[in-house]
Amino acid sequence: MTRNDKGVFYISKLKGLGKLEKKILEIASQLRSRKKFFNFDDIYKLCTSKLSNSEDEITSSLNYMYQKGYLIEGSSVTKANVLESEKRARIYDYIKNNPGSHVREIQRAFDLGSYMAFRHLKFLEKFGYLRSKKFMNKKAYFLFEFDETQDDKVLVLKKERTKLIFDHIIRYEKIRLSDLERYLSLSHGQIQPHLKKLLEYNLIDSTVENKIIYYSPKISVPTEMVAVKREFDYLGGNIRFKVAVQNNTDMSINNILVTLNPSDQFFWDESVQKITNLPPHNSRGVDFTLIPNTCGKSTVFGAVSYQDAYGNAHTLTINPKEIAIKCPLVIPQSMSEYEINEWISKLKKSTTKIDYGDISKKQALNIALSQIEALDLSKVKEDKNNLSTLYSGKVKVTGQQIVVNVRLDQPNIIIEVWANDLTQTTGLLAYIRNLITISLQHSLKTLEKSEEVATKITEIFNCSNELKECFNICCNEEKIKKITLSLSKIKNGLKKYYPDFRILESMNKWILKFQGMYEEESCIDDDTAIELEYELIQWVKELRELATHDISSFKDTYEDFDKYTEDFKIGTENIDKNLALIERIYALSILNYVIVVHKNNGLAIYQDQLGAIKLDADLISGFITAIQSFGTEISKKETPVTGLKYKNYNIEVETGDYIQALLLINGKTNEYLVRSLFNFVKEFERQYEDRLESFAGNISQFQNTKDIFNKVFNLDKKN
Repeated sequence: MTRNDKGVFYISKLKGLGKLEKKILEIASQLRSRKKFFNFDDIYKLCTSKLSNSEDEITSSLNYMYQKGYLIEGSSVTKANVLESEKRARIYDYIKNNPGSHVREIQRAFDLGSYMAFRHLKFLEKFGYLRSKKFMNKKAYFLFEFDETQDDKVLVLKKERTKLIFDHIIRYEKIRLSDLERYLSLSHGQIQPHLKKLLEYNLIDSTVENKIIYYSPKISVPTEMVAVKREFDYLGGNIRFKVAVQNNTDMSINNILVTLNPSDQFFWDESVQKITNLPPHNSRGVDFTLIPNTCGKSTVFGAVSYQDAYGNAHTLTINPKEIAIKCPLVIPQSMSEYEINEWISKLKKSTTKIDYGDISKKQALNIALSQIEALDLSKVKEDKNNLSTLYSGKVKVTGQQIVVNVRLDQPNIIIEVWANDLTQTTGLLAYIRNLITISLQHSLKTLEKSEEVATKITEIFNCSNELKECFNICCNEEKIKKITLSLSKIKNGLKKYYPDFRILESMNKWILKFQGMYEEESCIDDDTAIELEYELIQWVKELRELATHDISSFKDTYEDFDKYTEDFKIGTENIDKNLALIERIYALSILNYVIVVHKNNGLAIYQDQLGAIKLDADLISGFITAIQSFGTEISKKETPVTGLKYKNYNIEVETGDYIQALLLINGKTNEYLVRSLFNFVKEFERQYEDRLESFAGNISQFQNTKDIFNKVFNLDKKN
């Protein structure tokens, strides 16, 4: 094929060409006879339609022939017409909107082979529309006029996970690695490389406060004409959320409305506050009081609207702020009244009040006391004349003091809490307030005829029995249809008398899950059965709480309580019996392996395979010892491991004076397992204390460990 002065292709020589290359030249000759001018796009399309070879093979051969001069471009492409190609114009727009795009990304976006993508990009770069940059072994493309100083930052944030981590740092302004792990459900090792890259390219900064590393964005933010800042602190058992509006303009702004959107975790008196006028270069703040009604984390956000000096309306966002209300776990601590007064003089106090409405004073006080006594605090003093009771205790984790006082000041229940810091008092008050509020609501609903209330309580007992039957269906791995019918029956029965009961929503989710994901005639699988069994146990516990509350309210409200005493007693005992039975069956069904390790040398002195999984006891014990050593190194004191959680399995650990006992379970742990494991360690150490103290490696002296384990866990007892 010869090349004439018009710039088309010609055959110069065939030496060195393979069969595929020769076929391509023949096609080029045929194309030339029909079309005076053609380019690589034309010949590529014709070759892929006529030849049986793959697109990659054709692309490779075309590229080789182009480089060696067997084929020469014949169409005339100039800077003036380079964007007349629809495909090239679209690629240009794509890179304009997605700076830093690499070749593979463009191939995917436009369904192009590597050769065609290369050709289009080469033309755009040749004529000054694009420029390229090598980054981490990839060639990335930018518009020619794109700011080169921003290249690296853009390319670093092209990685989805890096961008996700960076966005969270921007959002929270200052954040710890542990918080990133929790919010993103990623491990330390998954996050750390991305933080390193963000630090390397100067996108974030790190600071150390109290030996904790915090990460914050390191970007230049232009001064806003009107700026909004927000922060919160703890104040007397409540949250004070502060919003400041800063006017950086040279004119006043007016009619400023600050609107807050707290979550359902809080009560609040007002959600909108007004600032009439804000002079130039001034700032002013407003405070919102948020009353926590439960523990947990939630995000508070909002908006600021205002009018500028010309009457134009504007709206700014109050960026989300996460507020955590932590409920400290407490344990009893018996103290004298004198000692309590000494405590109080050194602690910080928070107070809340709860309106008990139409409920009698006696019943309101009983409700408050019953909920607080459920926290397992020690009663210090009860003043029946002044209707007040004082309690003392300690925070389980830190050992710090907690004091709680309950009194009535009609029409309110007054709760006072003293602790070392206001975060603890706020969290505990939120927890107590929520418990008492729920109980008061239930009590108001029980101001009905005694027969109706008795019928409702009886329905609780019936539902408990039906939940036990549903549990048995799961254990037998029966058909989804049967389980769905059982759950629907229980839900409908409860809904009739307790339409707002919180477990109804959970039941409905399970019913919808079965209806949407499973065939009715299929049987429930092991993992789903275990998950549902655990949920059923929680529902029975909720029913027991509800029954206890309603029976107590019934007793305080109706004079004919004695008429139902025996029925209520039998029903309550039956719930406890059902709960104990299904707790035990569930616990034993998820047991897989038990290992007993001597604390001093880490040697496994007993192991037993209880399920399908077989383990290397020494490997597991060494792993636990290593983790415990790591915790001790960090905290500078002995820190026993209490458990490890994995996707499908958990390891429950109980540490005694001489041994550690490990349980491998394929489900969530429950009270039966925790209690039994604790009792097993105590009984084992009681029987073998002398041998454990002088243990030198002879594990044969612990031969009857299996008998102790079976007895404590009731493994020999039939279901």
